[in-house]
Amino acid sequence: MNSEKQLALSNCDREPVHIPGRIQAFGAMLGYELQSGTIRYHSENLGPEVLGRDSELLGVNCEDVLPDRKIMHGIRGALGLPTISIQRDRIGLFEINDKLNDVSVYQAGPNVVVEFERGYAKTVGTQSPVAIVHTMMSAIRKGEGMQALLDSCVSALRHFAGHDRVMAYRFFDNGDGEVVAEAKGPTIDPYLGLRYPAWDIPTQVRQIMLRAPFR
Repeated sequence: MNSEKQLALSNCDREPVHIPGRIQAFGAMLGYELQSGTIRYHSENLGPEVLGRDSELLGVNCEDVLPDRKIMHGIRGALGLPTISIQRDRIGLFEINDKLNDVSVYQAGPNVVVEFERGYAKTVGTQSPVAIVHTMMSAIRKGEGMQALLDSCVSALRHFAGHDRVMAYRFFDNGDGEVVAEAKGPTIDPYLGLRYPAWDIPTQVRQIMLRAPFR
């Protein structure tokens, strides 16, 4: 391996993907202290684009900023979930400043992080979420071995999410990995059986996967 490639791989391992300090422009976020409710940080676009206000937000109580009381009610309910510190929970679609926003929340240490993403429809399909999950769970083949379980899981998840491809990826002890199950569209080249070196998914990214298995 030449020195340039070694340097590139080394830099990849040091990329602070777990602490990016930036968000994508289609979303907004705020972080408030759990105990006091005081806003400690927020994205630049939160005030003007989501809340429709130009006044200072830092130091303000979160309940004085979010106009719909149902949002805070949903946040409090989500904070009682045992998984709220390792994965975010979707609160729902809310109209804020005459625009629909999809709101999610998770806890990061002593702070609560609330994420906003532009919403475009009040419902997705006509089937209830419970019925969708029930259908997906019934399609999973249990008791037939690990491979059958993985195959049915990726198939059910692709049907549920509508993605072009869903894969199950297994890590080896040395960090290398292999695509061990796959559900894909008929015109897409298969990845099943392909193996990738450890540096393909940097260490810090794998740590995120272990810490937050659902996203």
